[in-house]
Amino acid sequence: MWKDIAALFGSNPIVTLLILVVGTSTLWMYKEFKEILNRNNIAKLNLINERLKTFGKLEAAIALALKKPEDESILAKLYDILGESSALFTKEMREVTRTFYAQGHPHILSALQIFIDNQINTSRVEKAELSKYENSTDVIDKIERMIKPFVPIVFIWAFVLLLVSYVLVLIHQQDMSAKIHLTMFFVSTLISFVFFSVLLSVGLDNKLGKQGRYRWMLHTTIVFTPIVFSLYTGLWWVSISIQVIAFILLIKKQKKAKNSLVLLK
Repeated sequence: MWKDIAALFGSNPIVTLLILVVGTSTLWMYKEFKEILNRNNIAKLNLINERLKTFGKLEAAIALALKKPEDESILAKLYDILGESSALFTKEMREVTRTFYAQGHPHILSALQIFIDNQINTSRVEKAELSKYENSTDVIDKIERMIKPFVPIVFIWAFVLLLVSYVLVLIHQQDMSAKIHLTMFFVSTLISFVFFSVLLSVGLDNKLGKQGRYRWMLHTTIVFTPIVFSLYTGLWWVSISIQVIAFILLIKKQKKAKNSLVLLK
């Protein structure tokens, strides 16, 4: 078998060169993506630790101000800490803080304590997940850590294969109508591929969240629409239109969900 493989490489220098280029590029990209992931995790951990430190300090200052609301020095220190912490505040936290600035009553900050508690709990969960990625000795976690840099590499090579296939087929097409159909099929497939890649990437990071039947229906429509195009090449405009409409509906659904969340808060 090894002799056959050696003979294949020897008689096909282009194949040998191609394998060498792909293999070397894959190893280089793996190293680069691994370093990027490690740097991102370290940066995220530092940011989370800073967030926990800041919110912990603010939480203690608010508790002290609520116990001694008449102490001007405590309130002055609280104002300083609020100013230093404001960069980490959500929109709702800023609104509570502005109300406190306007009215000056420390009891208003009781509402801010609830938001701070939520931020601290969320940050602790995120820190636990990132720490597990960095320090876990579990075999499954180690395998996941080794595989994760391969995910963007697979996407890159899949895109290259898609692009090369499109170009090779296009240059053999003589009819302009066929070229237009092929180009639209490529665009539709590219939209599907990019959308699926984003979904998979977000899902692997456990940030996809609950989508619901309606959103999953739109996701499925965007991803699998090119199949309809491949069966009925004359309906390329329908394929693109369906994907665009699905995107618009998805964006509207996302905005509606955010507005509902704000109203509940």
